[in-house]
Amino acid sequence: MASHSMTRAAPATSSPALVNDITRAPVTRPIYDKANFYTDLFVNYKTRVWHDKINMTVQLNVENVFEDGHLQTVGINYDGTPYAYRIIDSRKFTLTTTFDF
Repeated sequence: MASHSMTRAAPATSSPALVNDITRAPVTRPIYDKANFYTDLFVNYKTRVWHDKINMTVQLNVENVFEDGHLQTVGINYDGTPYAYRIIDSRKFTLTTTFDF
């Protein structure tokens, strides 16, 4: 395992310089997240309107059915503390009406 040392100058009123050891990530100990399951659902209804001259479709889409929304950690420091996040969208409803004539 290779290591690298870095010396940083301390403030003038402090004691001698501070030395920090920076080590590389151990590739034999990867960090995993729990499995994610995303589900989208839709339901639609087709009919004819305006004296049976126009086809109408009404559709309801639900994205991320089982999700309530939260911040997901996507980056972790070597000591286990998170440093980067992404936003997991919550459930989203979309109602669409389409006319074909």
